[in-house]
Amino acid sequence: MAFAKKGLSEVYTAEGSYLLSVQHLYEADSIASEVGDLVLLRGIYNNLANNFLALGNRKQYEFYDNRYQKTQQELLAQERLLIDESLRNSRIDIISDRDEKLKNLHLTLLIILFVGGFLLLFLVRMTLKSRKQFLGAKKELNSPL
Repeated sequence: MAFAKKGLSEVYTAEGSYLLSVQHLYEADSIASEVGDLVLLRGIYNNLANNFLALGNRKQYEFYDNRYQKTQQELLAQERLLIDESLRNSRIDIISDRDEKLKNLHLTLLIILFVGGFLLLFLVRMTLKSRKQFLGAKKELNSPL
């Protein structure tokens, strides 16, 4: 409803009916303040400031221009908080992903080392067995009958 009132006030402003526009903006301000929609409030305050400027009411212009500036700063602060939170969450996700990949890499390396060590022991055992057989066969060949 507040958005519709704001839109209607813009039509009245375009037609030069600044007082009617202000009346609708007051109603929109009342509704939007209850909801707390800062983007809508920023637009309402900006339109009120512009209408009062067109009416030559400098005091009200400055009042609503200040409210517009304040609301703009609040929106920027909220955006910064959202960006900071998003960056923190992204960083946490990246670190978790990295840790998971490192865990998988460590597990893979451990398996490779275990299989490699087992293979090395097997080869050493086979080499010693073959050497023993070779020495036994050599001894038989070298022994007199």
